[in-house]
Amino acid sequence: MNKQDRETGFFVAWLYSWAGLGLGIGAVVFITLVLFFQPVWLGFQRTAYKQSHQYVEAKESMLLQWIAEYGALEAQILDIEDDGVAAALTGQQASLLDRIRLEADRVPSGALPAPVTDFLNRHPREIR
Repeated sequence: MNKQDRETGFFVAWLYSWAGLGLGIGAVVFITLVLFFQPVWLGFQRTAYKQSHQYVEAKESMLLQWIAEYGALEAQILDIEDDGVAAALTGQQASLLDRIRLEADRVPSGALPAPVTDFLNRHPREIR
């Protein structure tokens, strides 16, 4: 093996080591960028989904159904004479009201139908 072959072999090994190091650093940077921007991308997708027509309609339907259930519980409470059962139904009604408020907060502003808005205005949040 002559001197030129040894120098060429050293140069090729040196070149491959730097290329490997560059590819490794590039992979680390790429993965870091993907992981950094993934929450941002998911936020865009979540916002687009929440503003979609299907999402809003599903929430409206669910809220209107829960409001009807709330009214039915109210009628049951008025008809029941047993205080224990009435207290249980009142607790169930309060839980349903909390769920209605929570889901109404998830709907984009201005997208709630008038019956839901009226119901929420008749049942304001209590300051605790």
